[in-house]
Amino acid sequence: MKNPEEMNKLLVNDLCLLLLFLQLKVEAQEESFLIKVLSEKIYRRLLMFILEVFQELSPEVLDVVISCVDNFCLEVVGNKIIANNGAV
Repeated sequence: MKNPEEMNKLLVNDLCLLLLFLQLKVEAQEESFLIKVLSEKIYRRLLMFILEVFQELSPEVLDVVISCVDNFCLEVVGNKIIANNGAV
């Protein structure tokens, strides 16, 4: 079994390669945002990685659509995050 440091290196390498094959689109709308992630292939850790990022960012998510049948498609709609100084 690999130690945690080796596992982290493998994960980082996998994610770097993965980013080469993803289509990512982020759209700011009036009071919300839309994020689309598309991939022609399905990658084992992709959904887990995306969910971990959302957990860290803690945006207010209004709607999520995920499809992993023939390819990977994720669409997320959420409220914009307003900082204390009023910046988005």
